[in-house]
This record gives sequence, C-alpha cells and structure tokens, in this order.
Amino acid sequence: MELGEKEKSKFYMTNYSFLKDSIADVGRTNANKTINKITKEVEVEHEEKSTKQLIAGGAFILIAASVGFFLWRRNNKKLHKSYELMIDKLKNESIPQKTEANAANKNIISTETEKRILNQLEAFENSEEFLKPNLTISLLSTQLNTNSKYLSEVIKSHKSHSFSGYINHLKINYIVHKLYNEPKYRNYKTSHLAEVCGYASPQVFFVAFKKINKVTPSYFIQKLSEDESTQ
Repeated sequence: MELGEKEKSKFYMTNYSFLKDSIADVGRTNANKTINKITKEVEVEHEEKSTKQLIAGGAFILIAASVGFFLWRRNNKKLHKSYELMIDKLKNESIPQKTEANAANKNIISTETEKRILNQLEAFENSEEFLKPNLTISLLSTQLNTNSKYLSEVIKSHKSHSFSGYINHLKINYIVHKLYNEPKYRNYKTSHLAEVCGYASPQVFFVAFKKINKVTPSYFIQKLSEDESTQ
C-alpha cells in the first residue's frame, strides 16, 4: 500500500486473511480432537465403572437371594415338622397321664381335696366352660367350690401349666380339633376362630396358637387343605 501497488496489496491481504483463518481453524480442530479424546476416555472409564458396579450388584443380589432361599427353606422345614407333630398328636391321641403331686403340695392339699379338684377339672374340660371369655382363676375356683391357691397348685402339679397356660392350651386344642375334624372351620376368618374359642382379640389368639403349636393358624389351615386335596 505504501508503494501504491493496490493489486499486490489486495492479493497479499487476501492470502493473509486466508492463512489466519486456516490457522484458527486448525487450532479449533485440534482443540476439538483433544476434547473428544478426553470425553471418550471419560466415557470409557464410566462404562468400565458401571460394568463393575453392575457385576458387584448382581453378585450381591445373587448372594442375598441364596441366603434368603436357604433361610426360607430351613424355616419352612421347621414349620412342616411342627405341623407333622400336630397331626401325629391328633391321630394318636390318648388320655394324658396324671402326674403325682409333689411332697410340698401333699402337705398343703389333702388327697381327698386334690382328687375332688381333679375330677372337677375333668368335668370342666369336657363341658367346654374354658371357652368363656375373661375366665379367671378366682371365677373358676368359686365355680369349683375351692380356693385359688389349691386350684393353682393342682393345675401346676397335674397339668404342668400355670392357670393361664392351662386355659390357653384347652382353647387352642379345642380349635385345632375343630379345624382338623370339621373342614367348614377352615373357611372362617381368624377373627371368628378367635371368637369361637373365647379370645378377646385375634392378635391374642394368633400369639397363643403359634406359641403352643409353633405354626400360625393360617399355615395349619393351608397344610390341612393341601393334605386333603392330595388324598
């Protein structure tokens, strides 16, 4: 431009601009390549990490499932064993043997009184009076014309239970027989079964049944139905 050669000036300016743009373009291309490379490396690393996490998670789930299945199977075997014991007892029932009262009780209760209370308890068991809700040892001792202390000692010595345990066994044994011998009872709700055997609530009935028989009422009913369908 200083020499006044406009054509050459225009030529060199055009080439200068092209060269400048080319250098900038190469810079951008290289930068993009670097960014793409870094991005790809991050993605690969992320995929590898995700794969490892997936494998670890799968292994954990498999182990947990195996342990859960083992515990379920062991528990199921225990339940089935308890159920079989219940059925064997129902099939081979015999009159329980009465145990002799201990020496300490002999000094408290006369033989005649003890025999009378035992006979009254037998009549009580056969009359199904134990199904009455809210039955207490005071009420029963008054009904049997004796005192609570004597009645408690006789039950403990000859029935091997406290009064509440004795009544619970009578009630649960009653409903077990109903479920075993009369299929219609298997269609009743737990709340109705509890009411039938004199429990104030289904929860109390459920706890007593499981404590005595080692299985729940629903499990017992289910197995009875399955056994009946296979016969």
